[in-house]
Amino acid sequence: MWRQRAILSLLGASLAVACLVPDVTLVKSFGDEGGGKAGSEGSAGSATSGKGGAVNVDGGSAGGAGTAGGAGTGLGTGGVASGGSAGNGLGGDADPAGGADAAGAAGASPLGCGDGTRATDEACDDGNTLACGTCSANCRTATPAAPARGTFSIGADAVRDGETFLLDDGFGAILFEFDSNQAATSGGQVITFSLPLNVQLLRDAMVTAVNAAPGLGITATAGSAETVVLTNDHLGTVGNHAITDLVSSAAFTHTGMSAGAGFDCPNDTGCFNHDSCASAQCAAGVCAP
Repeated sequence: MWRQRAILSLLGASLAVACLVPDVTLVKSFGDEGGGKAGSEGSAGSATSGKGGAVNVDGGSAGGAGTAGGAGTGLGTGGVASGGSAGNGLGGDADPAGGADAAGAAGASPLGCGDGTRATDEACDDGNTLACGTCSANCRTATPAAPARGTFSIGADAVRDGETFLLDDGFGAILFEFDSNQAATSGGQVITFSLPLNVQLLRDAMVTAVNAAPGLGITATAGSAETVVLTNDHLGTVGNHAITDLVSSAAFTHTGMSAGAGFDCPNDTGCFNHDSCASAQCAAGVCAP
């Protein structure tokens, strides 16, 4: 009986030792399945977030840190067609301020445009930001008061008896009629010429007739051998009226009246001088009646 008890005691001790020293292979296998491998290194962050890599797997070792996000690209807003405003730099993480603003295009209005005082970045300032007066709306281009101008060009066999053209000085229009047989019918100002046509004589007859037209504020002068130059007697846009004609020959051409500038801002518009106002009266900084 005592032998059986001794054997049982020895077997219990062996089992106790076995429980205290676990199998290495079994523990390793259990760790791989339950603990997980080390987290991999995170990929590069985006240009604006710069976020890190993957989170740790439950039971495994810590994952590698993600690399820093790249610098953001500076973005500039485009300008307006008139000239373009300065670009606004929008930066990324590395440079929140962004790139430097580009200079405004030529069409942009300088700060203070229209206040009547010419700043160093203004070509002119006539007291308003309208497309009238003696300065452009954006204070970039001076438009001093000027008269409307035009020309006639006369070629060989340029006109026929009874043909006409019309000149308008901005205050009234006068009809002119070419007459080779002393039988004008239009009631307009007569330009007498003889056949066969002499171009220089016709040019001189046109100059005389325009300058003699009652009430017409346009002065004619002889240009080249075949040209008549016309100049409105009044400064301003008032004289910008196209020449019209009923002349059939392509040898008779004209340009204008055009390029008159100034004296065209309405009442109550900001002004710096009389040349800006249609009334020709600038009082207390505004165009007055």
